[in-house]
Amino acid sequence: MQSTVDELKAKMAAMQSPASPPVDGFNDGGDAAYPLLGGDETFGQARLPPRPLPSSDNNPNLDTLAYPPRQQRSFAQHQFDSTDFSWQEETEAPRRTTDNYVPTGTFVTAVVTGGADANAGVLGQGDTTPMVFQTLNNGILPNGKPSKLKDCTITGATYGEISSSRGIVRTHRMSCIFDNKDILDVAVKGTVFNFGRNGIRGTTILKNGKVVQMAGISGILTGLGEAGKGLSETTSTSALGSTSSVSGQDIGLNLLGNATASVGAKLADYYIGLAEMYHPIVEINPGSVVNIVFLEGFPLDPLEAAEYEQAQAQEQSSQSNQLMEVISNVTQNPLANQISAQGIQVPSSPFGQK
Repeated sequence: MQSTVDELKAKMAAMQSPASPPVDGFNDGGDAAYPLLGGDETFGQARLPPRPLPSSDNNPNLDTLAYPPRQQRSFAQHQFDSTDFSWQEETEAPRRTTDNYVPTGTFVTAVVTGGADANAGVLGQGDTTPMVFQTLNNGILPNGKPSKLKDCTITGATYGEISSSRGIVRTHRMSCIFDNKDILDVAVKGTVFNFGRNGIRGTTILKNGKVVQMAGISGILTGLGEAGKGLSETTSTSALGSTSSVSGQDIGLNLLGNATASVGAKLADYYIGLAEMYHPIVEINPGSVVNIVFLEGFPLDPLEAAEYEQAQAQEQSSQSNQLMEVISNVTQNPLANQISAQGIQVPSSPFGQK
């Protein structure tokens, strides 16, 4: 009877305790089982993972889990890479106003402070003479608006034109000092008008008159000498040809004729060469009042003027490079290319020349 009661109590206790869920594939616990957190119980037929280690200074894995000390840097020194970026900033073009720009067609009244003797010869355009002008007013812009070009200095170069007795002037540079002490020195392209016409009226001068006169006299002396020489000689014709002889009475005349002809020829060559060195000039005196007309616009701001000159220099350089490229890359004769393609050797020098 007592054994039956004990057996019933054991069954009731087993029913009250939670049953462990079965785990498939693990039929044998043994050493492969993992202990529970609370004790030696097993979860099914396999052991559970180990419990996390407590955080303490005695943890043997503390060195492997800790951050590196401060003296150890994450990046090596003196090994940084650098990259350069370049881009063109989009800037708006400066607005042109009457205060900072002189447009094409602007003219200013000026006085000639540095005159010139302009070469009016055949090669006069290649032998120009410098000139200096001083502006008298602020200048007149298109639509009659005033500028600020008063008391500026303009330099130029001139050559003479003998048919109209005028000196044709082309301006080079203009310099101004404004009220705020800014200095403007810029290249300008313009021409000079006087009395409503291009060029400055001057006086045509040709100083080779006496030289030409002496050359004529020397030619006359040469002729007289040849005539005296001919009168002093006697010409005889024979089977051997013509022979000239001088009698004893005509020796003095023959000597004088030879000397005069020789000296006259030398003098004639000298004076003719000297006359070729003379050329007509157009004399332009200082004090003449003229109008200078600018053929191209230019800025009045010193900084913009520097950029303007730099752009002009680059344009001239590019034009020169294009010209040299055209000269150096001259196309060959198409016929010569066809002959060379057929394997025929073309001599470098013309036929008959070595």
